[in-house]
Amino acid sequence: MARELRGFDWGLLRSEERPVEDRLTGAAYSVEVSIGAVSGRDGFLVDNQGMLIREAKDRLEQMLAEIKAGERSDTLNPGAVVKAFQSFAAIPASDCAPVDEDGDGVLAQFGTYGLRGTQEFSVDLSRQFIEAGDDGSTWQLSCTLYWDPTPDTRALGSGSLWSFDTSLEDFFRNTVLLPGWKWALGTSQRPNSLDITLDQV
Repeated sequence: MARELRGFDWGLLRSEERPVEDRLTGAAYSVEVSIGAVSGRDGFLVDNQGMLIREAKDRLEQMLAEIKAGERSDTLNPGAVVKAFQSFAAIPASDCAPVDEDGDGVLAQFGTYGLRGTQEFSVDLSRQFIEAGDDGSTWQLSCTLYWDPTPDTRALGSGSLWSFDTSLEDFFRNTVLLPGWKWALGTSQRPNSLDITLDQV
């Protein structure tokens, strides 16, 4: 049933037996994510320079801009956002606590909310960082797509999924099966906006 999603590049969810070049230059969402890359967390292609937490927003925006340029489109589709975020989630943040201490995790969520003053349906991928050290602050980078709500999207309700205690590959495979994300990846409606924020929480 999952493979009935329209407009989504399932190549990004396949195992590492596919060449990296094929996964990053698929026909549906072409993008070159990094230069001088090495295999990192869960075997995904990552930038060998890593990043700091405070650089995370700029890094993700750069990756999304490269996709937008490749697609020659002013609006990113949700499948392209998932693909970029999957590669982004594999880039290590050198100043956060270890992954096995929950210092770095990814959250997928969806629902209809009025957080911006009016009811909107949204799907979101967020990466949560906890700074290394006993009193490390918690940061959350959120990448959110918004649509006008409809009876169909309201019927989806809301839901969320964390990446803790699972591989990134399994996390993203399960993310696209969440009802809200499944709708977003299958709809022909372009999102109204894409917002990226990095906040201390």
